Amino acid sequence: RRVHGAGLQEKDRKCVEELFLNSKIQVLVATSTLAWGVNFPAHLVIVKGTEYFDGKTNRYVDFPITDVLQMMGRAGRPQFDDQGVAVILVQDIKKHFYKKFLYEPFPVESNLLQVLPDHLNAEIVAGTVNSKQDAVEYISWTYFFRRLERNPSYYGLEDSALESVNTLLSGMVETAVNDLVDCSCVEVEDTALAPLTLGRIASYYYLNRRTMRTFRQRLHADISTEDLLSVLSDATEFAELPVRHNEDSINSDLAASVPLPCNPYSYDSSHTKTFILFQTHFSRVDLPSSDYITDTKSVLDQSIRVLQAIIDISADSARPARL
Repeated sequence: RRVHGAGLQEKDRKCVEELFLNSKIQVLVATSTLAWGVNFPAHLVIVKGTEYFDGKTNRYVDFPITDVLQMMGRAGRPQFDDQGVAVILVQDIKKHFYKKFLYEPFPVESNLLQVLPDHLNAEIVAGTVNSKQDAVEYISWTYFFRRLERNPSYYGLEDSALESVNTLLSGMVETAVNDLVDCSCVEVEDTALAPLTLGRIASYYYLNRRTMRTFRQRLHADISTEDLLSVLSDATEFAELPVRHNEDSINSDLAASVPLPCNPYSYDSSHTKTFILFQTHFSRVDLPSSDYITDTKSVLDQSIRVLQAIIDISADSARPARL
């Protein structure tokens, strides 16, 4: 048996894959994330549990059903086998749920609502949306609108009557625009929408509008290096960094090895972990596991565009005002 995970070096991972393909290894253990990238077949796939630990909510949550289907799909590839077997180990209370969704088609709903302000900001910067009415028409061409017509109750709508839909869309646009105005990304004149510098920077570097608000509030000419690192770590782009089970205690131990102090009550926070990982990288502190090495690489990769945005915002703020 061999383990296939993100902590393996590239050459070791390829070696494990080749050994499995050549039947030198009978059992391969892969993480759920890498199941999307494992591109070789197996006769039998066992999904050992359908939950993972979510550091944000500090509890175990279910994998998306699409992830479970993806893992099961490795069993019995047509060009290699005439049949495949997939076994899902799940709590008895959830057995009927998985039977229903594994054997029956299920609809794919839209998540546009959660990210609508960022999408609208990009369209306003591009010049394709210049007013609130343009924004409503833009939404009417999205997959969200198609699902809204088919499944209105999922999106909090009692019926799909034209008046109800228009009221909902207008409210969505109003909320999203107010959010962008609050983040200093756009300005509104009557019903016309125009991009501001922060909005252009957010669109160019694919950054969240909340990151722009953080930078606007906390960046200033006399900021120290320590505070700048804190601002960088608090960018919304690092909010998805995983804090796994029991990693809060590991973060606490690492915090004692880095020069800048951390909030002792937030070791389970993605932003605090990011702050610690930056310091361990700069201070060359040994990391406790391969997961932390992978997380550090993710943080450093993300930080490039965030830092570029900070440079652009600082340069724009230093420009003399035009009369």
